[in-house]
Amino acid sequence: MFRAILSAVVVAFAISGTAVAADQTASQASQAQMAAALDVLDAMNAKNTASVIIDAMAPVVMAQIRQGHPTASDKTLAAFDAAFKEEMGKSVDDLLKMQAAVYAEHFSAQDLNALAAFYRSDVGKRFVDEQPAIIKEVTPLAARWGQEAGQRAAQKAMEKLQKEGMTL
Repeated sequence: MFRAILSAVVVAFAISGTAVAADQTASQASQAQMAAALDVLDAMNAKNTASVIIDAMAPVVMAQIRQGHPTASDKTLAAFDAAFKEEMGKSVDDLLKMQAAVYAEHFSAQDLNALAAFYRSDVGKRFVDEQPAIIKEVTPLAARWGQEAGQRAAQKAMEKLQKEGMTL
């Protein structure tokens, strides 16, 4: 069950374009790049987007919890949901710093400043404004795709192993 929850979390954040960087990546980027990357994330309203993602993936996580704990009361499930969202929300700033480190590794400060300017332009603002609705629509689709495609891929992989005389 923990793997299913973790998968839902990973899928949801992958959809948003977020990535987790090692601390080493942050040390390789200049302070100017990091500042510019954080500015891009601000222009993208990434903190709000992360909150939307958390809200969008919560039903997927809750479905897994309900499946794993069918006798849990509604009160207990509601408490879990609230605690899950609270704990995820507490770590958003850390995620943004890690994401900024990745951006800083891939783009110069000048490029990042141009990206921030784009996201503050009319079309960039519209893109940012539409992202929460898009994420809400895509998250359950991606979760369903991940589950279905994962099962098919695992089945096909098992068949290939068996043809080769191998088993897990």
